[in-house]
Amino acid sequence: MEHAGSEFIIRRAKASDIDAIGKLLFETWHDAYDPIIGAVEVEKITTVVFAPQLLAHYARSSPISRLFVAQCKNQLAGVGQCQISMLGGTQLHMLYVHPEFQCRGLGTELLGKCALAFPWARTFSVQALEPNSRALSFYERHGFSKVGWHHNRRWASVPIVTLRRSLPGSRGMFTAFMRFWRLWFGLPMDEPVG
Repeated sequence: MEHAGSEFIIRRAKASDIDAIGKLLFETWHDAYDPIIGAVEVEKITTVVFAPQLLAHYARSSPISRLFVAQCKNQLAGVGQCQISMLGGTQLHMLYVHPEFQCRGLGTELLGKCALAFPWARTFSVQALEPNSRALSFYERHGFSKVGWHHNRRWASVPIVTLRRSLPGSRGMFTAFMRFWRLWFGLPMDEPVG
């Protein structure tokens, strides 16, 4: 399942991509978050959050999670990871484009790929650090609205914004998904769905 853009290909990540994904995330995080939380903190976080074992877990085939990479020639240029939530929405966990490849439409392509990963999902959510104005502007340009704020113990002094948008045309698929879910868990089918 490949999607070809003018300069790049978007595809599912493979185990052989793990080292390159880790390098891309490390460099991209330093570019985006050093000015917000500092290089030392970024170093600590990336070592844990993007450990090779965790990235390998994301890359494994799963019915509830997808990890996509954007490749330009022989170099990884971006990564997007999403997961279906228990409430029937898609949660975007990471969307990063290497600074060298930014402003070429690659983030938009990865976002679109993640939005279509689960056709029954009716909402699409993402969280971003409030001081990351580039990320917030990107998501707002793509139809996301701010729906909440909270603090994470990692960044106690930096608010995290939750953004959400509806996914058009997904109501019928969501209803079918919820009926399957209820049938699977033996829940009553007579209540309205969706």
